[in-house]
Amino acid sequence: RLAKEYTAKCPIPLGAGIRVDSMVYDSKTNTNSNYYTISGNIDSTDSIQKNKQYMESSMIAAVRNSLDLKEYKDFNTTIEYIYFSERSKKELLRIAISPRLYK
Repeated sequence: RLAKEYTAKCPIPLGAGIRVDSMVYDSKTNTNSNYYTISGNIDSTDSIQKNKQYMESSMIAAVRNSLDLKEYKDFNTTIEYIYFSERSKKELLRIAISPRLYK
């Protein structure tokens, strides 16, 4: 329900070169997937790979500290972030944050 309500508001620009396209919940795997598009200067595999470690650690901390994600965390949901290139349409990065990383 939450994912459908959120997706109805998409696309949502988040800042320079990043927008949220949709959110999908998979009950079989208990995973909430957030789909993003990267554009502009940051739309490059090299840029993403250089910052991958920083992005992963920042996102784990953000999930750990987020009150907005409380309902997902209460149900031990894996929260996944998937970034696509606007230019190539290819996946640039996928970060899955399991309960063991945010609890």
